Amino acid sequence: MRRSALLLFLFTATACTDNSPAAPTPLDRSVVLAPGQSVELTSDLSLGFVAVLGDSRCPINASCVQAGDAVVRLTVTSRTARGDHDLHTAIVAPVTFDGVELRLLELQPYPFGGRPTNADDYRATIHVRR
Repeated sequence: MRRSALLLFLFTATACTDNSPAAPTPLDRSVVLAPGQSVELTSDLSLGFVAVLGDSRCPINASCVQAGDAVVRLTVTSRTARGDHDLHTAIVAPVTFDGVELRLLELQPYPFGGRPTNADDYRATIHVRR
């Protein structure tokens, strides 16, 4: 009798599994990327650093009236969509795409007056949260 009850219980438990698509994986982390580099954050989400579109930040060895701004272009690919987004160093508000929040935390190196920054030297620290 116990064996029958156990088999009935196991059959019922396995019959009640949910076959609906899994909910997106929670995510809350920072990544550092170089231009042209991408990273798979979860099985259904990847992030790529396309390029620095412009860098007008005040050089570290200068005095400026304004701090300036740098613009970083990112590509986000999820299971359901793909999009390019520009993040600014002067604007701290995040960009939201397909339920994912992106925030530019830092762009290095900081400009130095009289010395142009090589595009390959940039590193963007991006915080990603879902």
